[in-house]
Amino acid sequence: KDSGSKGESQVSPSKQGIVRVKFYLYVEMCENNLQLENHVKRMQNLRKELNYIDETDWQFSSMDKFLGRN
Repeated sequence: KDSGSKGESQVSPSKQGIVRVKFYLYVEMCENNLQLENHVKRMQNLRKELNYIDETDWQFSSMDKFLGRN
């Protein structure tokens, strides 16, 4: 009887360990996906800002003019 209950206790922690590892891998995968999504959003925002600067650049005087490098 003791060997039977001992066998069950050895299997259970193993299963718990597998579940725990799977959980941490899933959390890590979700975190990586979130970081990638945030990176893509930042890149899109930077692209929008760069396009705006390119479109409105003609409205402003060059810094070289102010620094006397004409």
